[in-house]
Order: sequence, then structure tokens, then C-alpha cells
Amino acid sequence: MQIQALPAAPALHRSIEGYEGAIVESYAPMRVASATSGTGHRWAVEDAQCGDLRLTRIFAEGAIRAHIPRMNRTNCAGKMLLTYVEGGAFRFEQHGQRAECSAGSLVLMDATQPLAAAQDGVAALLSIVFPATRLRAEVPLLARRCTAPVTVKAGSRVLLRDLMQSVWRERAALAGDGASLLPRLFGRLIEDVFPDRGTGQRAPGEVYLPAARDLIREDLRNPALSPAYLAKRLGLSTSYLFALAREAGMSLHEEIMQVRLEAARDALCAPAWSTASVTDIALDFGFQDPAHFSRRFRARFGYPPSAIRRAAGTAPATDSC
Repeated sequence: MQIQALPAAPALHRSIEGYEGAIVESYAPMRVASATSGTGHRWAVEDAQCGDLRLTRIFAEGAIRAHIPRMNRTNCAGKMLLTYVEGGAFRFEQHGQRAECSAGSLVLMDATQPLAAAQDGVAALLSIVFPATRLRAEVPLLARRCTAPVTVKAGSRVLLRDLMQSVWRERAALAGDGASLLPRLFGRLIEDVFPDRGTGQRAPGEVYLPAARDLIREDLRNPALSPAYLAKRLGLSTSYLFALAREAGMSLHEEIMQVRLEAARDALCAPAWSTASVTDIALDFGFQDPAHFSRRFRARFGYPPSAIRRAAGTAPATDSC
């Protein structure tokens, strides 16, 4: 497929070397790499500054992977990206949400947060890079409008695409005072094109962490229960689930441990478990080492497992933990 996406762009570079530096300069501190061992990569990047906004046009061909790592989130200068896919396609994932951006679509992306992006063929992109604080002043509930591509068909979507293309064409004339009105113009159209995805929509941590706690209680006696197991059940990466828990001040390992200890304590007091030894109960609730269970139990409740059994009258004569 022949794509005339960059009629005014400089000559295409024939390898991926240098592409990361161009992306960092134009977008955000991304890490870029080839997804294949081949050399069939071509790319070109052209950009211009218009007041507070940066205009960027990119053509890239080949299997490419890119990501904004978590450690760089404070170095992105608060950027938001409005992108129109002029040709080809790319995909990205952020906050556990996946977006497929095909030709003719518009998408709003948050470059202040970690994300992962990929393409397997061609991507020709026209982007407006906004200071996040500037765009937030124009668009309410901005975060809830990201990561949701829309296809340009009619109405305000066409107006937004045409405005992006017009600003690109007239970028030289708009580089001075003519750029001052652009954030407001874009803001009004962005608010209309990318609707708030539901009043009261919860943040990812408010969705996935309660679900993780439910899974812990549901699968408490499963020996495979672990943060990796929870992430797989929730359809997330383990690192992302850890990040959500860390931001909420929660330890997934400790959550599993505390729920298991509380369930084991209830079993130790229950007549239905009176014929089981402390060791049997410890193993049944996922503890591989009875001595470790006894130490953690004492640290959590202030007395050994055998003491609570004696107090509840449920201890078999063989108990000694």
C-alpha cells in the first residue's frame, strides 16, 4: 500500500536508528525499539512549535514497539497528545485499557502516564501536543476522555480533523500571535468529540483492587494464589496490578497473607475443624511451612494458634503449635 502521508516531510530514513530521539523530542520520553531483527524500517518526523502547542507529523514503517516507562512519568512536562491516524494503524495500552487506532481515527493520549504502544506495519500520524495543564483548563474531566479512539465520519469529528490539518498547513503563519487561540478552539472540539465515559466512572485502582480482594477470598485455599495469579484472572499485567496496589498503599502479598490468617483463625475456632490439627489447617489455607504459619499467626493476633483452639474448646489432644 502506497501512503502519501508526508508530502512536505524530509527524506525517509532507512533504519530505526535515531527514531527514538526524534520521538522524544516531539512527543515524550519514550523508549523505542524494533520488534524484529530485520532492517525494513523507514521513518520521518517533522514538527513545529505554535505557541503552547507542538505540531508533529510522523511516518513509520516496520514492526515497532514503544513505551513510556513509569520512572519517566515526572519528566514528560505534562503532555497530552491529540492524534489523527492519517494512514496505517497502531495500538496502545494504558491503565489496563487497550486502544486500536486505525486509519481515519482520532485519539487522545496521556503522555504523563506509563503506556505501551506498538505497530506492525505502517503508521502515518498527525499530532497536536498540548501542555496538560493548558488543555485541562479548557476541557473538564480530561482524563476520562483519553484512550477511546473515535472514527471520523461526520459532525464535530470532521471539524476537529480539519482543524488539525489546517493548523499543520498554516503552521508557519501561526507560529506567532496567531497560535494564542488554538488551545481554546481545540478544547471546545475535543470536549464534543471525546465524551466523558460515564458520570462517576471510577479510577482503575477503584475497580481492580476490590476485584482482586474478592478473588483472594474466593480462591483463598488455592495453592496457586499469588499476585501473578490475580493479575492473570483480572486480565492485567502483574506489574500494572502491583503499581495500582502501590499507589493505594496496599501490598498484594500482605493482603493474601492477612486474609489467609483470618480464615485460618476462624477455622481454628470452628467445631467443624476440631478433628484437624493446626498443621492440617495451615496447609489447607495455603501455608507451606507450619512453623512460618505459627510465627505469622502470633505476630498478627498476639498468641499462638494452639492458644485460640484451647480457648474455643476445639483443640485435639495432638495440637502443639
